[in-house]
Amino acid sequence: MKSNILLFVRILVIVCTPSLCLVFLKGDVGTMVRFFPDDAFYYLQIAWTWAKTGLVSFDGVNTTTGFHPLWLVVSGLGMLFVDKTMALPVFFLFNSISLALSLFVLLKTLSRDKRARMPLWIVGVMVLPIFNFYMFTNSGMESALLILCFSVFFAFYVRAHLKSQIGMLDAFFIGALAGIVTLSRLDAVIVLLIFGFHFLVSMIREKRLNLLVPAIGGTVLVLLPYFLWMYQVQGSFAPISSIAKYDRVRWSTDEIFRSLTGGNALGYVLLFFAPIVNVITLFVKTKRGDRQSADLVRLSAVGGLAYWAYVVFISHEPYRWYLNLPNVIASINVIWILLCYDLRKYMPTKAVVPLAMVVNTVFLFGWARMETTSFNLYQMTEEINRKIPSSAVLATNDAGVVGYFASMRVHNLDGLVNSLENWKSYLKKANYAGYFEKYHVDYMLVRTEFLQKENIRDVKIYPSQSIENCERLIVNRFGEQVLCKVSAN
Repeated sequence: MKSNILLFVRILVIVCTPSLCLVFLKGDVGTMVRFFPDDAFYYLQIAWTWAKTGLVSFDGVNTTTGFHPLWLVVSGLGMLFVDKTMALPVFFLFNSISLALSLFVLLKTLSRDKRARMPLWIVGVMVLPIFNFYMFTNSGMESALLILCFSVFFAFYVRAHLKSQIGMLDAFFIGALAGIVTLSRLDAVIVLLIFGFHFLVSMIREKRLNLLVPAIGGTVLVLLPYFLWMYQVQGSFAPISSIAKYDRVRWSTDEIFRSLTGGNALGYVLLFFAPIVNVITLFVKTKRGDRQSADLVRLSAVGGLAYWAYVVFISHEPYRWYLNLPNVIASINVIWILLCYDLRKYMPTKAVVPLAMVVNTVFLFGWARMETTSFNLYQMTEEINRKIPSSAVLATNDAGVVGYFASMRVHNLDGLVNSLENWKSYLKKANYAGYFEKYHVDYMLVRTEFLQKENIRDVKIYPSQSIENCERLIVNRFGEQVLCKVSAN
């Protein structure tokens, strides 16, 4: 017990120290917002509205289902105790603590063999850079919670299968934990189906198909309330964010790769890290002789490959945080490989901890100076607050940061966090004039690329008769945004 506490404290200090330094030295809104993608503020605004009014809504009017439910519950509970400004450093530090817990759980699970040849905390430090980019630049998303939930599920699944015999209670908790992972990100079910198939085959071999009953029961018990609520709210079992994305034309291959990588070399390295590591894992020969444990690690590699393929080749509008799950699975495999071999003669083990902490600190403080999309949208929102009264109603596509920081009500036009009824009646049909009239929208914030005459005429993205008096707000490498007055007619 004492060794476990010591290990966790070591990991917690190593992981959280750089984050705490950033928060205490540069924890202002303008800095913290750079670590949160625009979509994260969809969550935070819905969580804020829910915490303060009891309505699960982005705009304070329409009930929405455009979120992964477990993170909304966690962030909503957090919003009960903090204001909007304090929420940013709080959820940023939540990432660090979740990462530390995930690493602790994974290291203890993968080192069940006491002959592991490397100190566990050194192995944990070695995989930190793998987590860093995706975890800390995607603050406010469901990523940290997803990684923690999957780590606990994987740990329990391994522990259950290494026992002499899986019991009824084990099967129930496997199913329940699978349900929790699904609630943390709905499309994580792709990975869980791989584990589910393995569980089914295992039960067939052991002639214990009766264990499928508690396993399925655990999953249904966890998932049923959410899906019943969603059906009661909108008459559909699919969240509006998924419906809206799949109603639109899938992005081109170039657009998908640009979204996942940022169009730079480091982004491509990170994109292909997971499939390369997962493929290598399938062929690694362990020196530890623990075949069953090795098979379960390889099982996770197959799940990671399946999810990565889904993100790249099937999903309609993927972003970099979609890669969190395949990358954490790849990190599991890295830990396992490192525990299989004695690498001390190839590396200065005493220098690993200070080196990792320096690298992580430099990374965080460097990112804190980046000109990110969220930072530019935040600056623009501050200008909007100065230009138009708080009693006005604003509508926009890129509504995350704007909706969170604007002093007025903000409606979402891309449909991702609006209602299914509005999507079908107005937004899907590009009937923005009708939507503006229904909700008395006074201003629209829009990218200039959507206001070109050929777009209005051919694609009908925005009807020209509905807007007037457009004013440029900001011009930068992320594109030009204009604030338009909506015509009374």
